Amino acid sequence: MLFYILAIISLNLSIINLFPLLILDGRQLLFLIFEKITNKKISNKTKQLVYFFSIIIVIIIMGITFINDINKF
Repeated sequence: MLFYILAIISLNLSIINLFPLLILDGRQLLFLIFEKITNKKISNKTKQLVYFFSIIIVIIIMGITFINDINKF
């Protein structure tokens, strides 16, 4: 049972790590796929916009989680 729980946690972390957010590896994967499809290099300004919005998304998720935890307490 312990190994099953550890396997589920590991699988969840690997899937979450593929999300295209700033602090996760999915960001690089998203950029690489986009560059391969369009055969164009992504500009630094576009990358900065992606970074900015991903930080905003992370802050929103943290805020929602915080509010839900406070409401449950």
